[in-house]
Amino acid sequence: MNVLPRVNFLFSMLPLPPPEHFFKELNTAISRFIWMKKKPRIRLKTMQRKKLDGGLSLPNFELYNLAFQIRGIRIWVNSDSPVPWRVLEANIIHPVRLQDLPFSGISKSLKKTYGPIIEYLLDAWKKVEKIMGGPFLYTKTTPLWHNNRLCTGNKPFVFKTWSDAGVHTLNDIYCDNGLKSFQDLSAEFSLPGFSFFLYLRLRSALKAYGVPWATNVLSHPLWEWLNIDTPSSGLVSKIYNSILLLQYTSIPKIWF
Repeated sequence: MNVLPRVNFLFSMLPLPPPEHFFKELNTAISRFIWMKKKPRIRLKTMQRKKLDGGLSLPNFELYNLAFQIRGIRIWVNSDSPVPWRVLEANIIHPVRLQDLPFSGISKSLKKTYGPIIEYLLDAWKKVEKIMGGPFLYTKTTPLWHNNRLCTGNKPFVFKTWSDAGVHTLNDIYCDNGLKSFQDLSAEFSLPGFSFFLYLRLRSALKAYGVPWATNVLSHPLWEWLNIDTPSSGLVSKIYNSILLLQYTSIPKIWF
């Protein structure tokens, strides 16, 4: 109760990776305190389970840190956010949109050019995606432009005419019945007729990457936390509890 708020304050204020072995050393110190420097009789992961699940609700500091980083990414996807640093980071990654960045399959080399803060938030996103069963490559929030996971001729799609018209993600070109026709897209976004060839290239690329045409794409499992319509109060706790449940390991059976 004393240590957790202090450490979480650092996690919430510093969007940078902690020193190497930080979590291991912290867990070791807590384990020594609990067992009074004697040999532990219960695994730390077991004690980190919820009390109703057979644990002691001991905090998992690494998961708390990930939860705070995901909360930071929530500001990325809100283009109307008044937070000053959002504009700075949006300029750093231009021409990629900041709200598209977590879903764009950015390469490691390019990610490093964005600086340590953006790189660390993307690494945290990747870890949480893996915990949730990802990566999730093609969802409603998958961007059409500057996306290394959706290419033509080994290069990401880039088409300013469609982007300026408001077409940015798979959600924009899909409906409940699947991929929209070019006629429907043209009517909805006032797209020029000469861009029909781009539509054919996009459709061909989606087929090549295994994205179905006849059904709608699914929402990203983490989108519920990022959506600005989701209340921000208690968000870190919600994220923490969700990924904690997925981190559970089996409790060894005790035979009497």
